[in-house]
Amino acid sequence: MSASVPAAIGLIQVPVHVVLGRVTRSLGEIVRLEAGSILDLERTAGQPVEVMVNGRVIAWGELVVAAGKYAVKITAKAENREVA
Repeated sequence: MSASVPAAIGLIQVPVHVVLGRVTRSLGEIVRLEAGSILDLERTAGQPVEVMVNGRVIAWGELVVAAGKYAVKITAKAENREVA
C-alpha cells in the first residue's frame, strides 16, 4: 500500500499495538505473580519494538519519550505486507 490512500479509507481508525517483548511461563508461575514480580523479556535493552496492526508486524521502532509520554519512533517499515 502506498503512503497516499483514498480519503475515506484514510479516516478509518484501527488499534495499533506496540510489543516490547514476549515471555512464556508455566501456569504455576503466572498464578504466583504479585506486585513486585519481574517478568524477564527475550529482548535486550535497545532492541527495536514491534508495531502491530491486526496481529501483523507493520513496522519496528525505538521507545522514546515525547511530551512526557512513551512513544515509538519508527525505524523500519515492514515491506510487502497485505492490508489486513
